[in-house]
Amino acid sequence: VFVFTSRAPTSVVPSLCGLNEVALSLKYDYSNKEGLKPVGDGVIGRVAGYAKAQSEFFERNPDSCINLPYEEMIKDPIMAARRIYEFAGR
Repeated sequence: VFVFTSRAPTSVVPSLCGLNEVALSLKYDYSNKEGLKPVGDGVIGRVAGYAKAQSEFFERNPDSCINLPYEEMIKDPIMAARRIYEFAGR
């Protein structure tokens, strides 16, 4: 059983951009005219690639995959665990 967690891109992208900005600021100077645009573009590209790969894997293996939205796990972790166990036939 593969458990995929999903989260709204509007939450993921800003968070990853901030993380990347901090990490990369140790090595690069962003005072040029492009600023942080390359960082944001890179994050968006990676998130889109991950989403596409996840979706394609899910489509090829529907009987082995369950999608569990992040918000659902936070709201009711016990119910989320039950969904996984039920899906796995336990």
